[in-house]
Amino acid sequence: MASPSSSPLTLGYRFAAKGLDPARASPAIPVVAVLLYVLYCALAYVVTFDVLLVRLRTLLAFGAALDAVAVAAKIGYVFVGMPMLYRHITQAEEGTDHAPALDACLLLLAPWALPLTFLYAATMPLQSLYGLCKPPPPVLEKPSIEYQAMTECKVCLEFYTAEKLAAYCDTCTTPCCIACFNNYLEHRLTSNETLCCPGCKNHLSPNLLASNAISFDTREACAAHCLTQDEQRICPRCHQLARKGSLRKRRVICDACKTTSCADCGKDYHLLPTCRDKAFERYCRETGPARAKG
Repeated sequence: MASPSSSPLTLGYRFAAKGLDPARASPAIPVVAVLLYVLYCALAYVVTFDVLLVRLRTLLAFGAALDAVAVAAKIGYVFVGMPMLYRHITQAEEGTDHAPALDACLLLLAPWALPLTFLYAATMPLQSLYGLCKPPPPVLEKPSIEYQAMTECKVCLEFYTAEKLAAYCDTCTTPCCIACFNNYLEHRLTSNETLCCPGCKNHLSPNLLASNAISFDTREACAAHCLTQDEQRICPRCHQLARKGSLRKRRVICDACKTTSCADCGKDYHLLPTCRDKAFERYCRETGPARAKG
């Protein structure tokens, strides 16, 4: 008679260990039984730890602690539980010596794959919600590289972009960088020569004094130099460079604002040349009548 404390699973393993007939017990039968159960537990080991635990860990907030528990359970499952199971199965007899120990060992090492599979299936909606609520990883955008056309300066033969080239003439398109154009203006000012385009030799653009193509000191020197030129004047309204249509005419028309001014006094244009008499009178008052007549 079997002990009342023996479970059917324990009785089956004891029956397999002793064989169908106790008199015909074979030592190969318990070995085969143990190997089959070890194979079954190994499958449960893979499903339990390497599949379910890895997938369920995304729902838990333990992190490294959960990994440490899993590693400890794996080590105990292989190096502690399997030898204990083998010992209790091979030493199982009709008495109650090894029946409780075998029952406890089977409960500890039983393949929990089936209940854990149901647990995993029940938590699939939670995993779906976790995947929806989890913020997506940041996408690193590659910096966009914009290529700009380069133009060769005809003076220094270097290539520059459009913002580093000087715009100095309305008709000529000869490319010249800002540094070379400033050097050109300084040379013309030092030589007291007329400021003209280095390409077509025409007058410079009226918007030159208001552009950023030349430095502040060079701009002031150009303005003072233009006042000394008979064919160039400064507009009294927009302060841009204006040109006279003829050396004998006093009327100067600004190309920028279309304002007419007097070439003699620099003010708004007036029909009678009274500014010359006023200028002579002012000169006489400053220098004296005797010197003015002489």
